[in-house]
Amino acid sequence: MATLVISRARCRGAVALFGALFALGMATGCTHIPPGRYAIDSVDIEGTNKVEAAEIEDKIATAESPRFLGLFRGIVLEYELFDPYILERDLARIERLYRAKGFYEAHARAGRVEKIDESHVAVSVVVDEGPAVTVREIKVQGITALPIDDAAAVLTAIRRRLRAGRNFDEERYETARDELLHVFTDRGYAFAKVEGRAEVDLAHHVADVVFDVTPGQTARLGALSITGLGSLPEGPVRRALDLSEGELYSAAKLDAAKRAILALGVFAEAEVEPDLSHPNSPTVPVKVVVTPSELRAVKVGGGIELDVIRSGVHALTGWEDRNFLGGLRRFNIDLRPGIVLYPTRLPKFQAPQEVLFEARARAELRQPGVLEARTGGTVRGEINVYPVLAFTDADRPAKAFVPGYLDLSAGYGFDRSFGPFYANLSYNFQNSFPFDYGATLQNFHKVVLSYVDLKTTLDLRNDAIRPRSGIFVGNDLQVAGLPVLPNFRGDGVLFAKDLRLQPEVRGYIPLSRRWTLALRATTGFLLPLPSSYGDTFRPGIEPGVDDIQLVFFRGFFSGGPNSNRGYPYRGVGPKGKVSQFLPGVDEDPLNPTLFPTGGLTLWEASVEVRFPLSGDLGGVLFCDASDVSQYRFDVRLLYPHLSCGTGIRYDTPVGAIGLDLGFPIPGAQAFAPSAASSEKVPANAFALSIGIESR
Repeated sequence: MATLVISRARCRGAVALFGALFALGMATGCTHIPPGRYAIDSVDIEGTNKVEAAEIEDKIATAESPRFLGLFRGIVLEYELFDPYILERDLARIERLYRAKGFYEAHARAGRVEKIDESHVAVSVVVDEGPAVTVREIKVQGITALPIDDAAAVLTAIRRRLRAGRNFDEERYETARDELLHVFTDRGYAFAKVEGRAEVDLAHHVADVVFDVTPGQTARLGALSITGLGSLPEGPVRRALDLSEGELYSAAKLDAAKRAILALGVFAEAEVEPDLSHPNSPTVPVKVVVTPSELRAVKVGGGIELDVIRSGVHALTGWEDRNFLGGLRRFNIDLRPGIVLYPTRLPKFQAPQEVLFEARARAELRQPGVLEARTGGTVRGEINVYPVLAFTDADRPAKAFVPGYLDLSAGYGFDRSFGPFYANLSYNFQNSFPFDYGATLQNFHKVVLSYVDLKTTLDLRNDAIRPRSGIFVGNDLQVAGLPVLPNFRGDGVLFAKDLRLQPEVRGYIPLSRRWTLALRATTGFLLPLPSSYGDTFRPGIEPGVDDIQLVFFRGFFSGGPNSNRGYPYRGVGPKGKVSQFLPGVDEDPLNPTLFPTGGLTLWEASVEVRFPLSGDLGGVLFCDASDVSQYRFDVRLLYPHLSCGTGIRYDTPVGAIGLDLGFPIPGAQAFAPSAASSEKVPANAFALSIGIESR
């Protein structure tokens, strides 16, 4: 992700940017309306009270012409042309939609086809919904001989979807029938059958629902066969399936087995198929059919960065083997060498005078089936070399030294999924060596991190990549300060001992068939343990460089893409006069240059409305808020740092590529009580971010 922050003085450049985009669209070619045809400017659905107009518009072919970037019709995107025969079929589709929702006497007619000019029309459809049919009685036949627990589960499944007195909805009726069947197949009744019927009385506007159940006998799993493996070993796959011959049949467990072998990452497709062709058999054989994917891959790429903090180029290379040394082990190597052009950045563009080297190398080995069938074990190692640059208003001297770190880290851990719940427990060790890019480094010390990390998530979204409804809850708990060998400790070594907690929740609410409200909130708390750092890390007291270094690795920052989009990277939060990180910068005694020191408490919140533009192109309107405090457990809601803006998204198979413009809201910027930790953000700045959307 890259961020571009431009002050008011640079707004003319932003206008020029959008003008260039507009001219590009025009140059691509405007579409034309054929002679004798009419473009549809608008489609209005009138008379809808029980069904949303947007849901109807999503089901019919007559649609208004799309707008390029949500603003201009006929640029690049084709016009929608009016066809009276298509409109006639759409009226029948609308009536069928209403009947599926229990409105059997609904009627739809074309209200008006109004000619706007010689080539454009506006279409309106009038709907007479009529009275709704309600459920009068629900009967389940064939369960009297079942055990009481099974019968109770049947009734509970039906009540979740259908109840007397509610509107009769075909979708809820079919879902209730399917869930009723799942109750039986998850409890050993492999050959169960469920048939349903609805008897509608239009004279009284009621419906009686009847389910006829044939449970059959319970069955157990039979022989398990696996085909399609090719040269891959069968043992790890059979272990991941975790199915034992003779255990009680369960369709839910078969579904979980399918998810488990797909999670191995070596199969493009997988099917777990029970043989239900012999309904009188006490056992059900299971056949697993898999299609292996490419086991080895080479990754090559690169990128360019240009933002308010730095500019540079980097390469991306890597290699992956999904059956390393057999056993379906997954081995990854990723290399990211690059250079930073110093002091070149935006908006004060300075010609590059020095080249700063940076690099990251990471290797990871994952072994499936550690400890038990579906627990994976991971071992990793990483080397990271990078400069420490921060947003400042001052010009940066070319010959001043720039502090940097060399991180050597390693870790191992275990991960396990339990349906929608996922947990990852790991131990991590990191040695960070400070160095400089060309001068003598003073008052910097080696930092040692030794901590346990527990990450948990609960994903109840309808889709992990393009969510429209549901909730996602995550938490990251770290305990730092675990004992290390004596040679890693000593004079001048900074050793972190703390508790770090960061819960997060995301929610998605469909506003209509196409519009989605996305909500996100997170908080973070860092609690340094006694006899550790943080005693001087408070507002009103200039923090020591040792505390600054530890909080740099363990504390919280806010601002930038995937955070508060109206502020630059690390642009929200406490700042202090830390000369060690900003040496050589010309200082104004009345307006000193401040360095983002981070903090011990964080909160962030975001509200975003997502809507379609055309095809895979969508738009967003958002407002972000956040704050970082130097105090412990100090959630300062009165310092919101509110920013709002808009953006566009383009869907890809791995997520949405986003471009956002965020503007700080005047008066919503916070200032801490002391001048030493006050914040400076360019007035009316905006941020432009491009990257994979992960909210």
